[in-house]
Amino acid sequence: MDSIRLASLISAKFAHEVMSIMMTVNHGIDMVETSPTAQQREEGLGLARDSAKSLWDKCLLWRFALGSQGLSKLSADIPEMKRLITTYADSVKPKVDMSQDFPELTLMEARFIVNFAIVALSHLPRGGTVTLTITDEGQERRISAVCAGDRPTIKAEVSAAFSGRDPEDGWTARNIHPYFVSVLAQQIGARPSLRVNSDNVVMLANYPNPQA
Repeated sequence: MDSIRLASLISAKFAHEVMSIMMTVNHGIDMVETSPTAQQREEGLGLARDSAKSLWDKCLLWRFALGSQGLSKLSADIPEMKRLITTYADSVKPKVDMSQDFPELTLMEARFIVNFAIVALSHLPRGGTVTLTITDEGQERRISAVCAGDRPTIKAEVSAAFSGRDPEDGWTARNIHPYFVSVLAQQIGARPSLRVNSDNVVMLANYPNPQA
């Protein structure tokens, strides 16, 4: 896929998510301005306030996941990276476990990991836990996301992106994220893969250890 098409689809995905939240913010403001009772106006204010915070968190996430800082090989702020992933997980059904200590990461690696984790969470639409670990094995670094929960599923676009194929209906703003992850993987020398077990789905990415 050429870079202009990829940028257009990623931008459309971001715009869709922002507009969805903004509609809720606007609905809350409308309640404040037009509701006949104080209780309804208070409910509208709470809706607008909560949605505005959600929008702020989403913009911080996408600035990190899509922004130019991810082109740098400078050291990443790991607590901030974990906070962004956790905040995103709080907005969906599955949760994420990052209790393991992470090694030092570059900003380029951190951007890949944030996007990798978002895709991993999509395998658990009914809830569950994604356990994200990063381990150094000599000259190689391994990122693992074990997705365990109620009937984990593999989306067709994830399987397609990780195997170098196009999905049956092509790439759109709705399904472009796994392809973007595969592009980010190439930047750090990784190739993501999937493994399906009886009770979980495992996403893996091995690449040369920059600390070796």
